[in-house]
Amino acid sequence: MSNLKVYEKIYIHLFESKEETKLTEAEQRVKDRCLAIYTKKLDDPLISDKDLVSLITKQFDVSKSQAYYDISNVERLFGNFRRANKEYIRHLVTETQKEIIKKELERLKADPEYKTRNLSYAVRVLALANNLHHEDPDTPDWGAIQPPIAEVNDDITILDLGDVKDDHIEKLRAAYMNIIKKEATDVEEIIENSE
Repeated sequence: MSNLKVYEKIYIHLFESKEETKLTEAEQRVKDRCLAIYTKKLDDPLISDKDLVSLITKQFDVSKSQAYYDISNVERLFGNFRRANKEYIRHLVTETQKEIIKKELERLKADPEYKTRNLSYAVRVLALANNLHHEDPDTPDWGAIQPPIAEVNDDITILDLGDVKDDHIEKLRAAYMNIIKKEATDVEEIIENSE
């Protein structure tokens, strides 16, 4: 069984207890490492792979290459932590800059003569972190968009049926119109009964 299949098997049994899982002893050790990597990445999104490898090698007594391999497979199975890290870092930058802006505004309020570059720099960093320096794409006017309106027509020749005799077209038209009239009558009866 290839290593990737081992990780896929572990993924299926990842959150089962040791008693109910059907993993071998070796697969259970890999599962324990994967869970440790997963929880550490969630607890500390800013942890580097190098630091994580150091923790895994000490805790589970595996080689560095095995720890890196485990990390890459955990990311493959659970999605890209780096994307989540980017959002987390954006959140940290935003919150930090908001605190700086708040403190600088308080200083300005206390001393109107206070000269600050920190305020403009913090605003600039905040705008860049949240892509406020880009224009929003033009959103369409959703009220002006409407689906195509079906046009009821009793002209069967628009269907492009090829060589169809006129009497056959008339029969089809009559049958179609009878269906339409019956449905219209049913609707009228429903309206009359509801009043």
